[in-house]
Amino acid sequence: MTKEFSLSHERLLAWPGQKLAGFAYGVLTPLLTVIFFAIYGGADLVTGLHDYRVRLHMDWEVQLPLVPSMILLYTSLYPACVLLPLMIRTRCELHAAAWTLIAVTAVGGTVFLACPGQAAWAAPTDAELGPWRMLYRVVDTINLRHNYCPSLHVAWAVVIAEMACPRIAMPARILARCWVGGIAVSTMLTHQHYLVDVVMGFALGLVGIRHVFPWLQGTTEHLSTSTRKRLRRHGYAWWRLSLWSGIHFGMWWRVLTNNRFRVSLTRIPQALLITLLSLMNSVLRLCRRQRRTRSHRQPDRTAPLLIIGHWRAGTTHLHELLSVDPRFSCPTLSMAFMPHYPTWFCRMLQPLLRIAGHGVRPMDNIVISEASPQEDEFSLLLQGSPSPYEFLMFPRERRHQDKLVVSGYSDRDIEERKRVIVDHVDRISREAPGDRVLLKSPIYTGQLELLLELFPRAQFIHLVRNPYQLFPSAVWMMQALQFTQGFQVPNDEPVDEFVIENLRIIYEAFDRQAPAIPAERLINVRYEDVVTSPIETVAKIYRQLELGSFEEMRPGLEQRLARQENYITNAHEIDNEQCAQIESQWDFYFQKYQYVLGERPDK
Repeated sequence: MTKEFSLSHERLLAWPGQKLAGFAYGVLTPLLTVIFFAIYGGADLVTGLHDYRVRLHMDWEVQLPLVPSMILLYTSLYPACVLLPLMIRTRCELHAAAWTLIAVTAVGGTVFLACPGQAAWAAPTDAELGPWRMLYRVVDTINLRHNYCPSLHVAWAVVIAEMACPRIAMPARILARCWVGGIAVSTMLTHQHYLVDVVMGFALGLVGIRHVFPWLQGTTEHLSTSTRKRLRRHGYAWWRLSLWSGIHFGMWWRVLTNNRFRVSLTRIPQALLITLLSLMNSVLRLCRRQRRTRSHRQPDRTAPLLIIGHWRAGTTHLHELLSVDPRFSCPTLSMAFMPHYPTWFCRMLQPLLRIAGHGVRPMDNIVISEASPQEDEFSLLLQGSPSPYEFLMFPRERRHQDKLVVSGYSDRDIEERKRVIVDHVDRISREAPGDRVLLKSPIYTGQLELLLELFPRAQFIHLVRNPYQLFPSAVWMMQALQFTQGFQVPNDEPVDEFVIENLRIIYEAFDRQAPAIPAERLINVRYEDVVTSPIETVAKIYRQLELGSFEEMRPGLEQRLARQENYITNAHEIDNEQCAQIESQWDFYFQKYQYVLGERPDK
């Protein structure tokens, strides 16, 4: 046998690196130990409170001899558990292995409670144990009194051995499985378990490794280490408020049923928190409906100004610049993400929001404040509108792309969406300062026909951006939002194709509908112009759309730009394969908006 403890070309045991080893031995191992003894010891403690016992042994098993030396083979499971992290190469495998063992233990604990075993063997004397006396007594103490079926010793051995088998050659696999068989025999010859315990332990271990472990691997983070590091800097945790914290229970239930309750195991705490918040939100929603009254100022919802364009095309930046004009009404943070809360209640919650909120957006580090203008689509979903943003909540359900355009909705869904949009705009008109509503959402880009039906005199600012910069930024945004806000851990399906297809779907609809809009109501603006010459670009927008005096808002615009002087945009990389993809799939976008096809960014 080689020093690598493997009979194949791949090493079975390998140092996983300082950080992964530290996480395995410093975090997961203590956690797993505590959970194991909580379940195992808790089950024995509860069953010890009553006299109900189940006969699990057969008569012939009582006659089995005690072989104290088999305690060595029995205890070989303990060093195998210690070596388990050295068989694992990735963090996602480590997570899946730990949760598999926890799941196996939890099932075993449930059976222990239902079927506490009856003892068949008398306690051995010191003379019978001989030199194995001390080791045997320690093991027997750990095993407690009533936890017989299933044998978790056998179940854990099966999981560990089967995890090792894919990395070793056939002779070593045979040895690993013989070791499991030896563990099983040792449990009976040391009088720790009966045959039915061993069989059930085998079955439980096989279910764990064949079904639970692969499923957990599929629901574990497949993002690269560098990507995870960037996201973890934002400090997202299950107890923090998310984009979905303002959803009411009816809509939350609809989202869950639409996605078949496929919440990833590691995201269950977030889902439970949202469920609790949604119940409170539903009560506030009912109160708001009953007390809502029309103000003396009638909302002018026939002519809002809408900022549209693909994600990461600069819509948020322009939205913030235009929002300094006091003539515009914009949805605030509380309007967008707490749409059912009365204004006074939102003000009371501000200290809590500063603690439980995030402070910055995960995709671009833009500071979030109550006064900053927000995107509409999140608020529409929280208020009950069908929305494609379900693909941020459940990133594996790519079918939600259909709702990027109006044709993807049923007639009932369209009517519901219209109602929510009108209510949203009316609320902004009543509660936000300003005489004209300013809205922003990338989703509106593919839904012009719906918006024009609701607001016949609406005007649009359409932003475009160099695809070589747009694509990697949009990919990063999808990864960031799905990772931090999703109830499913994204799988290993590439986000690249998803982003490419999103733009194609949106712009097929946009190109059909935009020609019908007069030039004084639609302007195309380059993101690069907004960044390099913001004052001139905003002035051009005001002139073409006849938005009023630009000079009145210019001082506020200059102050906002001065505050943003130190802001540094994220740097994104795009490789040659990705460049070839967008050159092939987005060629129409290059041509229509006059970006040079093939002028790739320098590495």
